[in-house]
Amino acid sequence: MLATIIGLGSTVLAQVVDDLLELPPVVVTPSRSARPLFDAPNSVALISNDELERNMYRTTPQILRDTPGIMVQETSPGQGSPFIRGFTAFRNIFLIDGVRLNNSVFRDGPNQYWNSVDPLSMESVEVLKGPGSVQYGSDGVGGVVSVNTLSPSLYGDGFEYEGRAYYRVSSAENSHMVRAESQAALDQRTGVIAGVSYKQFGSVVAGGGAGTQDGTGYEEWDFDLKFEHHINPHHTFLLAYQNVEQNNVPRTHKTINGISYKGSAIGSEIHRDSDQLRRLTYIQWHAHDLDGFVDSMQTSLSWHVQEELRDRLRSRGRQDYQGFDVDTFGFFSQLQSETPFGDLSYGVDYYHDEVDSFSSRNPIQGAVGDDASYDLAGIFAQDTIDLSERWNFSLGGRFTYAGANAGKVEDPVSGNQVSVDRDWGNAVGNARLVYKVKPDTWNIFGGIAQGFRAPNLTDLTSQIDTGANEQEIPAISLEPEKYLTYEIGTRVNYQRFSAELAGFYTDVNDMINRYPTGVVTADGKTEVGKANVGNGFVTGIEYGMAYEIHPEWTLFGNVTYMDGEIDVFTGPGPVASAEYLSRGMPLSGQVGLRWMSEQRRFWAQIRGVLSATADHLSSRDRRDTERIPPGGTPGYERIDLKVGWKIHTNLTLTGAIENITNQNYRVHGSGTNSPGRNFIAALESRF
Repeated sequence: MLATIIGLGSTVLAQVVDDLLELPPVVVTPSRSARPLFDAPNSVALISNDELERNMYRTTPQILRDTPGIMVQETSPGQGSPFIRGFTAFRNIFLIDGVRLNNSVFRDGPNQYWNSVDPLSMESVEVLKGPGSVQYGSDGVGGVVSVNTLSPSLYGDGFEYEGRAYYRVSSAENSHMVRAESQAALDQRTGVIAGVSYKQFGSVVAGGGAGTQDGTGYEEWDFDLKFEHHINPHHTFLLAYQNVEQNNVPRTHKTINGISYKGSAIGSEIHRDSDQLRRLTYIQWHAHDLDGFVDSMQTSLSWHVQEELRDRLRSRGRQDYQGFDVDTFGFFSQLQSETPFGDLSYGVDYYHDEVDSFSSRNPIQGAVGDDASYDLAGIFAQDTIDLSERWNFSLGGRFTYAGANAGKVEDPVSGNQVSVDRDWGNAVGNARLVYKVKPDTWNIFGGIAQGFRAPNLTDLTSQIDTGANEQEIPAISLEPEKYLTYEIGTRVNYQRFSAELAGFYTDVNDMINRYPTGVVTADGKTEVGKANVGNGFVTGIEYGMAYEIHPEWTLFGNVTYMDGEIDVFTGPGPVASAEYLSRGMPLSGQVGLRWMSEQRRFWAQIRGVLSATADHLSSRDRRDTERIPPGGTPGYERIDLKVGWKIHTNLTLTGAIENITNQNYRVHGSGTNSPGRNFIAALESRF
């Protein structure tokens, strides 16, 4: 039995019962080198391909909603932004096969960019909770989410081919998702896999008689291709391409299609839709079991394109367009060496953004400065040392250079065109320890880690409307944010019981926060500037468990408690006061029971999800009246039932009834209500 899994809640469940696997799970994200997940020196969750298929997640952000310490906010069904240990958006890092999705136009607060990755193209997801700046650079504050995409798996003596067809339909989500996929192998060395996904999302039907939420639907096309050639047993060449296009994705709560929830306001715009395009091309070289000082190596060259166009029609027929194009050229090289002083992972990475922005209302710039560029370059090393059979110690460090340049920026005072040229250097480190009280059964882990985030182009040059009826203006004098996280935890793995308990405390320094300047724009919005005023803390406790009460029955559950305070300017004067963390995760938990037949042809699961009232509000939360009701977001309870039937070796049927009791609820900070009673069916065929 694989009770060595430490992922929490449903992640524990999915892998504890997966006794067909022969090897313990391995993760790469915490140390950038493969190590048993049970021995990880920090909180990590592994979401397997089996779990992805069983849960039929609609979007990539939703994949994380069952992991303790994470709250998934959705401004609309096309815009999801996970809060990991209290932080969201550009304070978390998202990796696709090791390549950063983050770029210099990512903005503060919930944004939609994680939803530009197709969940149907994923093999597995690793979640590192807590700072990942040493391993992955700027933005690694709340956590790091690393996606491993599907790879060819049919290698044989001759030509091999396999096809896959997938269809998912849902009622209250009013959605259809289709994927056609094929892979082929010429021999034992060369393989290719390709897939096309089409998604149609209609108007969501909320629970409790709230009715249909118009203006929530959109369409999406996805294509992915991966070519893999094993040059020899030790060297592999990869070439991959991904394309995602989303059309007319609405920001519903800003429009007249929004619905009032417990007194929340309704927007006044006729529509606010966005088209989003993302393309990723990369070539990578993987080498392992090498002779000499270097034992393994991964090198990557990538070209990432992101384009966004916002079409806004306000009252009285006033229409405007705004958008940007970002080309990111990336490189990383990571090496691993077994030395007398431990398992050493080290390397360099570099990302360069070229940014153009535009606006029909502003001839100088769009959402960010026009004719702009941004550089992130880093060198890192992390050493993992087995001090004894019971003690394991890891020590790491990174130096990062960040530089921002924008040729066309509107000065917020004079209205004239100015330029921005800033750069920063930052060094961070971490130290972690694992004590194996009883090897493979019980350990204690803990450590201290620094996180940081350099100001990006959005921080420095943005001219955007935020979700809280605010108009953000450029702030070119900002400095990097700094964080220090302390963590301690324990995990157990007995024959029938596994659990993890982790606690953390993050000390926040120089966090960039918005503040009202005292100016009200012609549109009636509050003008906000930005400053490094945010000192404070975020703390929390996460617990998850799974207990096999019978070979076919598993009880599981998890709970998260979180709290935090950050200094903010509540007015135009430079006077800071401590407030609750914006959109702080309320007390939340899950409990469930799962049955899986002995032959694994049938399975069923019932899960209850609970969330307390989110009434610890910051002043920014209180201004966000279209998403957060007066006094906070009410708590809710939801019950889900899921079943699966492997009809044939190559045919699987999965079904679910989510929100069985048809509750009308909203996840804290979201702009639309969640679906009511939602019937889901998915059919997968392999041929």
